[in-house]
Amino acid sequence: MIDCHQLFQFLSGRTLLSLALSLLACSNVQASSAQQYGNSGNSSYVNSYGNSPANSYANSGRQPVGLDLQLSELSARVEASLKEASSEKDLLAKRQIEYGNTQLKADIASVPRYYYTSSGKRYENPEYSGIVQSLRDSFERKVSMINEQLARDHIQLNSFYDRRQADLRDSCDSLKSQINSTTGSVQLTSQGTGMYVRNYINYGGVDAQPHYSVPIVTKPQPELTAVAAKLSSLTRSKIQRKRQGF
Repeated sequence: MIDCHQLFQFLSGRTLLSLALSLLACSNVQASSAQQYGNSGNSSYVNSYGNSPANSYANSGRQPVGLDLQLSELSARVEASLKEASSEKDLLAKRQIEYGNTQLKADIASVPRYYYTSSGKRYENPEYSGIVQSLRDSFERKVSMINEQLARDHIQLNSFYDRRQADLRDSCDSLKSQINSTTGSVQLTSQGTGMYVRNYINYGGVDAQPHYSVPIVTKPQPELTAVAAKLSSLTRSKIQRKRQGF
């Protein structure tokens, strides 16, 4: 017959042993998960940060990424300005031609096609066709002049805005060259530098001995002043004789 106290001790020992084994297994699982996270999660985070745009920009060798974007935006604005100016020239030429056409119709309508005598008899105007053709020829010459002027305007606009585009590209290239330059104590940095803003860094410090000379200030000369004095008797007599004509 098994003693109840011994049975309780046996079961308690088995239970504690099972609990200890369970805790040990759980700790091994947690350690494995932590090691797996350290080999994968943290590594993935570090790699993703290392490949991030900010780190890529920092390791890009001071390449001015923002300059290309600003150049593209400014070039698009110049192109839009060219289209707007060209549209205005086209609209002006169109209005001039429409006005001339309206004036041509009014001029043709004012040319008499027939003549009437005092008795009411009607005669055809023999000069009607010639006058109408002359008006139409004049209108065609005006249209040709308007189109020629329009072509010249477009050439001037294209030349003007092409120079603006070239100036923008030259300015951008010059800034890139200054940023990548390694000579001189004052360097242009890519951070904060754009097409309208320049950010310089002075690596040489302040020159303690300037290369210009300070002029020496001399003591000013005393000013001339008038002092009141009395005339002698001889001088007074000479003055009186001159006044009297002697």
